[in-house]
Amino acid sequence: MKKSISLLMAAALLTGILSGCGGGTSGQTATEAAAGGTEAPKTGASGDAVTIKFVNGFTGGDGGFMTKIVDGFNESQSDYFVDMLITDDHYTKFKSDKFDMVIMHADWLSTYIPDGLIRPVDDLYEKAGLSIDDWAEVTKSYAQVDGKLWAFPLDNFGYVMFYNKQYVDTPPTNYQELKALAEKLDSANTNVWAMGMPLAGETQWTLMSLLAQYDYDYMGDGYLDFNSPEAADILMNVHKWIYEDGISPANLGIDDHCNLFITTADDNTMQVVLSMTGPWDYSNFAAVLGDDLGIAPVPVFGNHQAVNGSGHNFAVSSACEDPAVLDGIAAFMKYVYQPDVLLNWADAGQAPNFKAAMEAVKAQPDKYATAVNTYTIINDIKVLPTFYNVRNQVTNLKETVWTEIVTNPGLTSETLLPFLEKATKYAEEMAEE
Repeated sequence: MKKSISLLMAAALLTGILSGCGGGTSGQTATEAAAGGTEAPKTGASGDAVTIKFVNGFTGGDGGFMTKIVDGFNESQSDYFVDMLITDDHYTKFKSDKFDMVIMHADWLSTYIPDGLIRPVDDLYEKAGLSIDDWAEVTKSYAQVDGKLWAFPLDNFGYVMFYNKQYVDTPPTNYQELKALAEKLDSANTNVWAMGMPLAGETQWTLMSLLAQYDYDYMGDGYLDFNSPEAADILMNVHKWIYEDGISPANLGIDDHCNLFITTADDNTMQVVLSMTGPWDYSNFAAVLGDDLGIAPVPVFGNHQAVNGSGHNFAVSSACEDPAVLDGIAAFMKYVYQPDVLLNWADAGQAPNFKAAMEAVKAQPDKYATAVNTYTIINDIKVLPTFYNVRNQVTNLKETVWTEIVTNPGLTSETLLPFLEKATKYAEEMAEE
């Protein structure tokens, strides 16, 4: 691929970057999400098909692949019809509207369960002929709560590192190698940097991965506890990357760890050659870099490999009580959890965690590079603990602590401590809501 990348093409793709489940147009129905989408409910021999209302947040490139799965189920039989809505506010829609089924991140399950918004699905597992043992071991840490099953795991994802093969022959595996790459790039003269630490975005991935790699115990009494000199020392690594070792330029904008990865240093524009983010950015990056795009585990910055991660799961509304609809959901699950069907999800750059599908994906490593990479670190993925409002608990760490780290050149571990105390207090308050 030519070294000079079209900035216009890059700009067009940036609108789809970094929304967690992908970016794009909100409020799509399945029909709108992809050409040849779902049709009106089909009519079976015994009358109208039973409709299952399904909402998810796959508003990026992955939405079309979920649409393909839903279409496949609807076309495979005439008893049930999955009516799907794709929207970027799918959690709000799920709470306010009468949906039967929702895609839910692993770290939200522990909040939606005590709030009474979803139901146990042990009976649906049985109807579908499935067992939690059919999935990767990591799923048991969140799909099972208090001895009950609450979700059907779809995939796992963890923090990964993308790299530009034009500049990186062998991706760095530790901080020493990363620093050596930065020195080789001679950023001060070339404006090409190893990686970017942005002003804002999904920055909790970096912070939580660092804490995990250094074995920091953030398990408070139902809340995330960051209030310690040890945590401050660990998180100051990011400050060092910017202000001491020149790994990242200072004063970047929102999401510039991705934005600058698919641009060039032409005309005095900065460029980074590594991007630590999630696998949902694969399709956007590949569209620009093509064969020059590589993927690898993030470097080990601490004691060992560990990455923050989560997973997408199918969950069922507690308000869904119609036996026919529940039978339909079980039938849908039986259909989805076939290796050939789940390969559609791997085509989206995701990593299905159903064991039989994992083997099918591993058999095609070149085609499913992002998923295969995820499988190499799946036992190193650290899902947030099952605390109430745990996802919201990282908000202050992400918004206040991160901002201070990346924008204050004079910051020290000691002056960072009050911000960590504030983040911990916020987490404790969120746990009590």
